[in-house]
Amino acid sequence: MGVRVGDTGLRVEHRARVAILPTTKLGWWAVGLAAAFFPLVFATALVPRGAALGFACGLAGGVAGVVAIMRQHERAVTVFAGVAPLVVALAFALAQLF
Repeated sequence: MGVRVGDTGLRVEHRARVAILPTTKLGWWAVGLAAAFFPLVFATALVPRGAALGFACGLAGGVAGVVAIMRQHERAVTVFAGVAPLVVALAFALAQLF
C-alpha cells in the first residue's frame, strides 16, 4: 500500500525554479538578436558594416528583452542577459555624443 503525500500530513514545499531558456516567442527573439550582437561587433574587420548591424541587433534584442520582461513576464536568465547589449550600445552611443 502506498502512502500519498496528502495523507501523511507532511507539508511539501516547492522551490521556485530558475528558468534558463525563454518561454515566450519574444524572449527567443531577444536572446537570438542579443547573441548576434557580439560576433558582429567583434568581426568588424571581416564583415563590412558589421558593427552597425551588430549595434542594430543589440538595440533590437535589448528592446525585445525589456518588452518580454515587462509585458509578458518573462523570467528566463538568458532574457535578462539579453538586455546587456542594449546597455552597451546605448553607453557607446552616449559616449560618442558627449
